[in-house]
Amino acid sequence: MPTKFQLLTIATAIGTFALLAGIIWIWRRKSQVELKAKIDQKTEKESESLQLDAETPQKTDPQVESPPRSGTADLDELTTQIADPVLRDYLVEITKTISTVGPIFDGETSFSFIEEMVDRLDDLRAIQTNHQEPTTTVLETFREILVGVLSECGAELIHSAHWDPAQQRAIAKEPTSGLEAPSILRHSSTGIRHNGELIRKQEVVLAVPQSN
Repeated sequence: MPTKFQLLTIATAIGTFALLAGIIWIWRRKSQVELKAKIDQKTEKESESLQLDAETPQKTDPQVESPPRSGTADLDELTTQIADPVLRDYLVEITKTISTVGPIFDGETSFSFIEEMVDRLDDLRAIQTNHQEPTTTVLETFREILVGVLSECGAELIHSAHWDPAQQRAIAKEPTSGLEAPSILRHSSTGIRHNGELIRKQEVVLAVPQSN
């Protein structure tokens, strides 16, 4: 049978163990509470951040758009001043072509657009001779704006009144008396330089000295 001393020792050990267990439980409980508090605090901050982001207008990268070709609005205005419906539709077609072509020109696309617009210029020049005021003034202004558009594309027009075989080509020759040297009788189509390079010669009808 255990002695009183042994019983006291056992009771002391049990009490000490119980005390340590209680301390450990309290410490673990406190740690859990602190951890939960930290988690709740973090969650609250994240929620506030998300709410702030939702309320703050987001910056988006601006969409890069091709700027409208300069003069297009003026062409639209001029077109409305044309009474002839056929001519008006023709000018509308030119304006649409200009407005749909982007500001960057390279390779064949550039040359194709430039050549088409130069051909339109020649057409308008011929049409202009068959109309009277105020249509002729409108067409002249339309052509001037179109020349400006072509200049933006790096195009230089060749429409010289003096014969120069380096940049002109005779599509026909008409012998003419009294001439000492060939001269341009009529213009057929305008020539083109692009960024200083000849891409199309001006076409003309040439008057040449008549042979005796």
